[in-house]
Amino acid sequence: PLELQRWMGSGRAGRGSPCRELAGAWWTAAQLPWKAQKKLALVITDAPCYGKDYSSVAAADSRCDPRSGLTCTGRPEEPLKRLKDQGVVVSILHSGSAGAVSMCHTLQASSPELSHSKVHPSETARGLAHALEEQLHLQPLTYILKPHMLELSAETQLPPDSNLCVAHEMEVDVGGQTQRHTISSDGLFFLGSHSPCSVTLQRPPDEKLDAFFERRSQAVELDGFFNGQKSYLLKMPPLRSAHGAEHFDVRKVKVAK
Repeated sequence: PLELQRWMGSGRAGRGSPCRELAGAWWTAAQLPWKAQKKLALVITDAPCYGKDYSSVAAADSRCDPRSGLTCTGRPEEPLKRLKDQGVVVSILHSGSAGAVSMCHTLQASSPELSHSKVHPSETARGLAHALEEQLHLQPLTYILKPHMLELSAETQLPPDSNLCVAHEMEVDVGGQTQRHTISSDGLFFLGSHSPCSVTLQRPPDEKLDAFFERRSQAVELDGFFNGQKSYLLKMPPLRSAHGAEHFDVRKVKVAK
């Protein structure tokens, strides 16, 4: 925040011009390595972009083409399409000025999925949080329960930073009778049953996880007969009060039966 305040006061934040360099910003964003499952580019502006087609605001700037009013970065529709092709959701928060509204309507003519909304300057942070919450949802904390020797498929491949569920408790319900077992340091959990059963996993206290997730997974029904090619997902739901960027943490439990 302090660096942002210094930059805003440096004179390089667009002050002194009635227009903003939106195309250049989107071209820069389009070059970023967008790898996340959810991708969101959020524009916060109090003025329209450069270009006479986007508003009646004229930018007296020597860097602009006198006929089109554009800078060397060109029309913003081009990088906007590039972002769309990469799966990036683009949204604009603006002050509600006539120029900004006109710009958004013009951009929506070629990109109807582009969303925009008016926010008062004092409510910008709240508007930003709302935009993020609409696009990003906290995913369950997910564990994989699998036979010891089973190689995982590409769809359930574990991330490099996955670890074993040491000191977790496995609750097994067979015919209404419940047993609890603590998973050992090697991650192995031995289970033998001729009847269908359900399992529930409970993790130990963890300061980082406790702020976002339940400590107990939802119950999962296991097959009555052992299937050496089948794995199960045990999911601990996010807390209702938890908000933030998407998080997906997969941990593994090896199973011998």
